[in-house]
Amino acid sequence: MKTTAYLRISTIDQDIEKNKADILKLAHEKQLVSVHFIEEKISGTIS
Repeated sequence: MKTTAYLRISTIDQDIEKNKADILKLAHEKQLVSVHFIEEKISGTIS
C-alpha cells in the first residue's frame, strides 16, 4: 500500500523537512509504508 503526503509551504519561515519528519513519524505509528511526498513551495502573496 502506498501513502501520499502533500506538503505545501508558502513562507520562508516554514520548514518542509520538519513537516516531512512529522509525517514519517505518524506514518510509522500507523504502520503505513512507502510514503510518497508531493511538495509545493509557493508564495501566497505573489500571483
